[in-house]
Amino acid sequence: MIKVMFHIICLSVLLNISFFAHAKVVKIANGEWPPYTSSKLRHGGFLTHIVKEAFETQGYTVQFSYLSWNRGFEMTRLGFFDSTIGWTKTKEREKHFFFSEPIFNKSTSVFQLKNKPISWLHNTDLGQYRVGGVVGYTYGIDELEKQGEVKVLRSPSLEKSYRMLMLNRLDAVLSNTLAGLEIIKQLGLTHKIEANPRLFAERDYHIIFSKKSPQNDDLVEAFNRGLAELKMKGKLEEYIRASARGDYKM
Repeated sequence: MIKVMFHIICLSVLLNISFFAHAKVVKIANGEWPPYTSSKLRHGGFLTHIVKEAFETQGYTVQFSYLSWNRGFEMTRLGFFDSTIGWTKTKEREKHFFFSEPIFNKSTSVFQLKNKPISWLHNTDLGQYRVGGVVGYTYGIDELEKQGEVKVLRSPSLEKSYRMLMLNRLDAVLSNTLAGLEIIKQLGLTHKIEANPRLFAERDYHIIFSKKSPQNDDLVEAFNRGLAELKMKGKLEEYIRASARGDYKM
């Protein structure tokens, strides 16, 4: 009886080792970007929900780690994570990452004080203003920044940029429109700060895969297949509508 039990335990251990050795796991750097991603939202926010389900349709287990965006980006670039969520495409990023198919397209706005609106016709006109942003983010004006025509004063977080705006240390802040409005609401500043009615830009957002990850090719293909399945089933629109209704809030 003891020998039988011993053999059963050994077999169980071997099966577990075999399972974990062959388990398909993807490690993803995530961060706080409500309403898209947040450890404080159900399913991590609708973007996290989409990414997780896209991989799960292809048999992957997803492990999310919440870090500052800049740290998560750098650790993914170095290969400590396979992927990181919610990035726009730039030439510099393409040197280090493979990009998924676009997950969704969203707008970027210029946020301003209600009692001190700004105006611009061309992006170069923003050079006359003190414009804020967040470390690690790009806003589609990379060349203008390199040429010194526009300077974006980046802080560690969007919250800090808005506080600088309130202190008149900035004239405007660039942000994804929905994320910007969500943070303003959280800070209780909806009566003070607004999005300029003139839209700044519309851009595609992707999940990006480190070129140093040994499974990057498989992951890109798997995610794109999973994303296509979710789109075909209407899941993307379903989750976006759920987020708009506030269903992801705890």
